[in-house]
Amino acid sequence: MCLLICLVGVIVHRKSQRQMNERMNKQLEMLESNIRRDIRQGFVDLQTEKSDLIDNVGAIPFLDYKHFASKIFFPEDSEQTTVDEKCQAFAALIRDKQFLSCFVHALEEQKNFSIKDKCTVASLLTLALHGDLLYLTEVMEDLLQSLMDQSSNANPKLLLRRTESIVEKLLTNWMSICLYGFLRESVGQPLFLLVSALTQQISKGPVDSVTEKALYTLSEDWLLCQAQDFEALVSISSFTVSVFYANEEVFAKMSSYGKY
Repeated sequence: MCLLICLVGVIVHRKSQRQMNERMNKQLEMLESNIRRDIRQGFVDLQTEKSDLIDNVGAIPFLDYKHFASKIFFPEDSEQTTVDEKCQAFAALIRDKQFLSCFVHALEEQKNFSIKDKCTVASLLTLALHGDLLYLTEVMEDLLQSLMDQSSNANPKLLLRRTESIVEKLLTNWMSICLYGFLRESVGQPLFLLVSALTQQISKGPVDSVTEKALYTLSEDWLLCQAQDFEALVSISSFTVSVFYANEEVFAKMSSYGKY
């Protein structure tokens, strides 16, 4: 009797498990079908709107090299400072590769030296050595070798993932300098059109004004998972409302006189 009950229980469990798997497979197929449909529709929309985007963009707002380098080196600070005799002496001192390497390592060892300070020092060094990129490259190679030899960087896959050291910011600035001509002459316009198209696509769907998350975004961190139903609202200014009520009063007075 116990054997029969166990056998019936196993059969019922397998049947329920099979039914659950079938439901899950149907839901997955439906989800994949909806995703494929949305992708096809999005591709069609992008193809039809490509010509309109190119017509509306107009001229690409390229920056000249001076402003480009200023934005890369000092994104938060554009103040100009004068160079005194001490700065000139220090500029001559950093031409010694051994001193510059020791100087960078000494700054890196300071516990209260923040990542922002490291980026600022790297940008200042790039600006000071901008006239001799060969020397800057040699210094950067030595600092990169020291960074790779550190025990904390045992996993090479995690190296240069984030800008947390002076040499990493130096590498970013060095690549920006070398790629300026390529960006301006070759890939600048396609990249600008891509960013414009993505911005236009994001603005088509709902965007949370508080969290700035959007329904049509490529970043999972900024994805608006649950989009509520929304309607477009027309805002009427106070001036328009006052003019409307003023006209209503005029019409009422004119009607009282029997003119209308």
